[in-house]
Amino acid sequence: MIHTCCEGGIYVWPGDTRDHMGCGGQNQHDNFDPRESWTRVCGRDRIPKDPIVKYLCSARSDGRIRKRRQEMKSMYVLAFFACTGVAHATIVQVQAQCNIFGAGYAVPPDPGGGGGGVLPIMIPVSYVPGGYVWLSSVTGQVSAGVVFPLHGADGGTSASGTTDVLSWGGISGLIHENRTLFLTGVFLGPSSASNPAPPRLNVTNANSQVEFSPLIAQSFFMGDGRDASHTEQRFYIPFGATRLFLGFVDALDFGNPTSNPGHYADNSGHIMATVNVLPAPAGALVGLGFLGTRCRRRRGMSCV
Repeated sequence: MIHTCCEGGIYVWPGDTRDHMGCGGQNQHDNFDPRESWTRVCGRDRIPKDPIVKYLCSARSDGRIRKRRQEMKSMYVLAFFACTGVAHATIVQVQAQCNIFGAGYAVPPDPGGGGGGVLPIMIPVSYVPGGYVWLSSVTGQVSAGVVFPLHGADGGTSASGTTDVLSWGGISGLIHENRTLFLTGVFLGPSSASNPAPPRLNVTNANSQVEFSPLIAQSFFMGDGRDASHTEQRFYIPFGATRLFLGFVDALDFGNPTSNPGHYADNSGHIMATVNVLPAPAGALVGLGFLGTRCRRRRGMSCV
């Protein structure tokens, strides 16, 4: 916390090793709380070493000090976010025709016929150990065709009532023994997927899990982002991932018997969701300016 006294000196919240000096009981400075202790770090006889505080101390007029204090408040917020790995949230609309097998490609594939639909939604991500994605505010409904009912992101029981779709173009298919047309994700690196695809996942029990660790190009169940007890689910970002794609898995009768992806053309509706990424991808936080990568360890703030 940064504070200015009426005499023009700059005071900050003291660290354990700094001399503690109050404002001497003066009552003309702004926002002073006599219960708090402050450290004077600049004045007529001091030149601070800290470049951030030095920037404040260079402003000798009250007006300039106030302006720079406001600038620094914003910068400290940004620095805190950058140093602690703040999440980045993106609101997306995923059409029911979004073909998850089109991830990383210019044209959605249609090896099973019935229309390739449209390309899936892409969201940038960055890998760090323990980084993950989670969903919030998931709404909307989708349908596998005019003769089938609408349902939410967790899927329905349209057609065969099961999902058994083969891999295609280096992206793995999916198996679900009692759900169809559920919100699906796949992580990719900077390049398109290539054969052989990772193993297909059986996601029948996805609603009883809270953590998922898919491989690059391995499609996975996302649904509404909550398990059966409404606990938030975490989808861990695999090493090398730079992009997350959201869409759906579809095929003739959803793969009964097992079949190639396709039949997106008759799907309707959409799912709205807030996709939260931790840490925020590069470029999501801007405006740190001269702070660069410097993190100030103050009042329990740490850099990771």
